[in-house]
Amino acid sequence: MAQRQTYEEDSHNELYDELKERYPHVYQCVERIADYILINFHYDVGAEERLYLMIHVERVTRRSRNRG
Repeated sequence: MAQRQTYEEDSHNELYDELKERYPHVYQCVERIADYILINFHYDVGAEERLYLMIHVERVTRRSRNRG
């Protein structure tokens, strides 16, 4: 079980690092969201949650850019 968790964490970290490099504007946006949540709600957004946010922020902004 511990080995599976490590593999999943590694794959999440790799994906997070790839998205961070590929979409720096999305990474910065997610960091600002995480800072806002930390300051206003005293909750530290974890790496897995940041990955989730990066995926969805990128998708939403891509749709926006494609519309014109």
